[in-house]
Amino acid sequence: MKRSRFFVELGCGTGFVSMGLAKLFKLSGMGIDIQSDLELYFKKGIEENGIKTDLSFQSFDIDGIKQNLKPETGDLCVFNPPHYIKGRGEGTDNTIRSLTRSADEEVCDTFSKAAAYLLKTKGYFSCVITPQNFENWLLSFKRFNLSVKTITPVYGKRGRDARLLLIKGLKNGGNGFLKFKQPILLV
Repeated sequence: MKRSRFFVELGCGTGFVSMGLAKLFKLSGMGIDIQSDLELYFKKGIEENGIKTDLSFQSFDIDGIKQNLKPETGDLCVFNPPHYIKGRGEGTDNTIRSLTRSADEEVCDTFSKAAAYLLKTKGYFSCVITPQNFENWLLSFKRFNLSVKTITPVYGKRGRDARLLLIKGLKNGGNGFLKFKQPILLV
């Protein structure tokens, strides 16, 4: 975080992560979400949390990143993409839950391409993904010159498989020096 000055959060929702980065690390940034009605909650959160840094919200589909922002906008890009691929497993009738939790198979490329476009060379990216889609994400990261540098497994319960993976990496960071961090146990 020491090198980061401006971040972009892809799929920010109400801005919880954006506000944390702004408040805890005093970073300026931008949250992007396809749901324009979340801007009200985003702005309300900024006010209620006393955020002093420049923090903004933009609403558009991440596929339209090139039409809405300049390349190499930030030093840091964070995202918590939908974890489920549509058609695999159970669906939901809740429209908002479906939008935020599941996506087409192109989700990996959509987020990776956007992150690579937005990041300056040697800029950091950080995301939360599920182990079930790990291989798809690695292939996508490689296609867009995003190098994974650390992986932290997150376990919901002792003795069970990891539920999530926290990934950190660099744009144009080259191969090698991958570290597996100490696992996080939620219960």
